[in-house]
Amino acid sequence: GHNFQKLCLLLKGELNNSLIKIQDEPVRDSMKYIKDLSSEKIYNSDSVIKMELAGYRIFSDLLELFVPAILNPGPDGRDEKALKVIPASYRPDPDDSPYTRMIYLIDYLSSMTDNYALELYRNVMGIDLPKH
Repeated sequence: GHNFQKLCLLLKGELNNSLIKIQDEPVRDSMKYIKDLSSEKIYNSDSVIKMELAGYRIFSDLLELFVPAILNPGPDGRDEKALKVIPASYRPDPDDSPYTRMIYLIDYLSSMTDNYALELYRNVMGIDLPKH
């Protein structure tokens, strides 16, 4: 029947619809309800929105600290100290291009867990002293 044909298309990698769209109407309605409820109660909850806004601020400030340091061909002072915070595996070579240097920095920032980013932010912004 209809579902068998869709399954065959799926297994051959030729299904051009989402899995939800090919379900019967009651399943589609249930999925829409779950999606709407999740959006309202989870993704747009007050606490999640506040965390997202804090995340924008945290990464904006970390970029403001690390970008000049990573792009400076002869870092000294604050830039040199900022570079020392970056783990060795994410530090570019002195002769790397600005593009490559930024790739290293973005790799470092994107590797951070939320907790690590928050702790680093609080440490480098002078909010908390490092615990170790």
